[in-house]
Amino acid sequence: LRAGRRWLDYLKGTVRLDVNFVRRYLISEADIREGPNLLDAIEWAYQYGAAQDVFELTRIALEYLDHQGMWNEIEYYVGRGLELARSTGNQRYVAWFCDGFAWLYEQRGDFEAFRPMAEEALALYRASGDLYGQVTILMKLAGWQRKTGHFEQAREFCDQARALCETAQDGDLLAEVESGYGKLARDMHDWDAAWAHFSAVRDWFQKRTEQSPVDESL
Repeated sequence: LRAGRRWLDYLKGTVRLDVNFVRRYLISEADIREGPNLLDAIEWAYQYGAAQDVFELTRIALEYLDHQGMWNEIEYYVGRGLELARSTGNQRYVAWFCDGFAWLYEQRGDFEAFRPMAEEALALYRASGDLYGQVTILMKLAGWQRKTGHFEQAREFCDQARALCETAQDGDLLAEVESGYGKLARDMHDWDAAWAHFSAVRDWFQKRTEQSPVDESL
């Protein structure tokens, strides 16, 4: 068991997860090479480790699975993680796994399954005061409304997200919201507004790249 514990700690130490709980990180070649080992480690953690081990390893593994396009496996691991989070009363990870399901269903265009997961994640992020989580979910909800042709409802979600950005004072968050506004304007054929929003996103990341390490996830 001690050898297994060292193995888990090694794998968790190979990836620099962002200090912000919700923000995804830029996967590296090393992470990709360790991908199969991460999946094995998750199985070991379910048998011999703690719930926190499962949660942290799953966070890392999902980036690998997404990179590899293994969406069925994402659904499997998110489902197991959500069940464990619920059974252990870990609301932080219940929110995170609901968020993961919302992202997956959004990619698939399964908005009937998407909505309850997104709404549960949003409620939990609000309860915990997680501004970043709230913004990311609100923008997923905005995207859902936009893709289904409900432009005014989409704008309302964008407006809620922008108000939170003013509190968080996070440029990356604001860029995500500006991108959402840009997509909304584009789909409404308001080309001037779309260009203005997308240009604001471009300008932010150009500035951010100049001021940040080159290996930092954008």
